Amino acid sequence: EVFATWADYKKAGPLLFSLDHRGTRNGDPLHLFFSNVAVKLVGSNTWTDAQ
Repeated sequence: EVFATWADYKKAGPLLFSLDHRGTRNGDPLHLFFSNVAVKLVGSNTWTDAQ
């Protein structure tokens, strides 16, 4: 069982990401995070960083 918060929201193009999750998994501490998130939109040649 996983219980986690959703925090540190960043937008990349039209998408909104939650980059930081803290909580518990089966009673043990859990910290899941993402870094260097970017998206490449259809028809684009460049990546858009989450800001």
